Amino acid sequence: MSSSSESRLHKGDFVDWESFHYRTDTAALEEGLDTFLRIYVVDDRIRHYMQSDMFKYLNDSSKTFLKAIQFLRDFKINFYPLYISDKECRQRLLEEVAGLMSSILQVIMNANKLSESNKTYLREIFFGTTMRGGLIGHKSLAEDFVYEFPKLFLDVDKISGNWFTPDNSSEITIFSSSEVQNEARQLVTGCLVNLYESHLKARFGSAYHNAAVEKLEETGAQAHSESLSEDSVSEDPVSEDLSFEGRLPTLAAIRCISL
Repeated sequence: MSSSSESRLHKGDFVDWESFHYRTDTAALEEGLDTFLRIYVVDDRIRHYMQSDMFKYLNDSSKTFLKAIQFLRDFKINFYPLYISDKECRQRLLEEVAGLMSSILQVIMNANKLSESNKTYLREIFFGTTMRGGLIGHKSLAEDFVYEFPKLFLDVDKISGNWFTPDNSSEITIFSSSEVQNEARQLVTGCLVNLYESHLKARFGSAYHNAAVEKLEETGAQAHSESLSEDSVSEDPVSEDLSFEGRLPTLAAIRCISL
């Protein structure tokens, strides 16, 4: 269970809506959604992992965290704004998606204990300059948190028609940033690093952007090493019964995989 001291956050804690609403409809979300599309579809490991037996051994927060990425991929591929007939409901949907994207990256950055400067550059890399301008980068977000968003995102069978309404989107689900397991975080971190090296470095290849990604990779590899050390002394029978197949590669190995 998550700690009672963790703040319970939602979309408004991650996105400055006064600034964000100056953007036009989905335009501010496009680059961020491209990131989640690419790490789920082009870099196939998240999808493959979620289909493997390893996924069922994750805790609820870890499963919800990865399922949220899967939803963002589906949203990017299938969403057309005019499906949602009510304008206010459509705006709330876009806000929820923006908040969810930002919260996922925040979990990764917090776990790797990155500086506020590095976090700013990573937001620009993975969400683009347009969306980054509407994101909140307050230091309070560096603490562990519980994030809430519509449960419908994980339950929707098909994103088409008037699928998001006030009635069916009122129920919420959560994940706790402190409970997202290293295995899930490491998977996503590796995909983000690989995406930068393969697709985004040519655009965001300044010394500051490179340093932020290098720090992300460095701290991610360190966390992975510490996790392996803990696993080596674990007496968890489930861990001992798992085969090597399906386990996560190191970040060094991930870097060698071409998109």
